[in-house]
This record gives sequence, structure tokens and C-alpha cells, in this order.
Amino acid sequence: MTLLRTRFLALLTRSQLTEMMAPTYAKLKNIDPNEAYTRLEGSLRQLPLIEGLQKATWDALADIKEDLNEEALVELVAKKLGKPRRFKPATIKTNDEGAWIALSVLMDQGAGVGNGEAMDLLDTAGGQKLLKSGFGLAGRHLAKELLR
Repeated sequence: MTLLRTRFLALLTRSQLTEMMAPTYAKLKNIDPNEAYTRLEGSLRQLPLIEGLQKATWDALADIKEDLNEEALVELVAKKLGKPRRFKPATIKTNDEGAWIALSVLMDQGAGVGNGEAMDLLDTAGGQKLLKSGFGLAGRHLAKELLR
């Protein structure tokens, strides 16, 4: 991992990701955004979840801004995060619902509100495929929010 990528991870902290993902999680679970924020605070203590979102966001940023080198990309993100803003929820298309739900199951589990049966589905090959797709969708959404 490069020093620049490490700096990016330091910018995209658990609290920053919580703030950025809360509107989408609230939309997915049909709950109050404040409740979503509270759940995500605990949920993002899970390494697979926070690392998955950070990696997916970095990959999406690199795809979207392929003309920028890593240093310029990190500087752009730092500049954007330095400005106060409200983050928007992701647009959830019908074709992508399964992937978003798989990601929300992982979030629920970390928040202590998930059930074991749903988590068991993530242990299947199909569940892992949906979860990977969910991380990709979330990363793309977070990247777009960072760049707006």
C-alpha cells in the first residue's frame, strides 16, 4: 500500500464513512437518518465492512478520475472533505436491490440488529457475489458524493 493510499484511508475514517453512508442506510432500512447514523457508528467497527467500503471507494475514484495520479486524487478528496456538506442517499435501482440488501445485512449484523438467517445467506457463494457487488455500488456512490 502506498503512502498516498494510506493518507486516503486516514481521510475516509469510520466517522466520515458513517456520515456519508447514513442517508443510504436510512433509505434501505426505511428508518430515521439519525437512527441510521447511530447503527452505522457501531457497524463500521467491523473491519470487513470499513475496509470494503474504503477499498471500493478508492477503486471507484480511480476509475472515475483515471486522468489523475494518486497524489492528485488524494489531494482532491482532502479538499472536498474539507468543505461542509450534506451527503445524499444512493439511487437504488431495481436490478441492484439484492446487492444493496446484502450490504445492509452486513451493516445490520455489525449494529446488532441483524438476524442469523440473513447472515447465513452471505456465507453462500451467491451471497458473497451480491455482497461484492454491493460494495462496488456503495463505493461508486461514495466516490460520486466525494467528487460533487
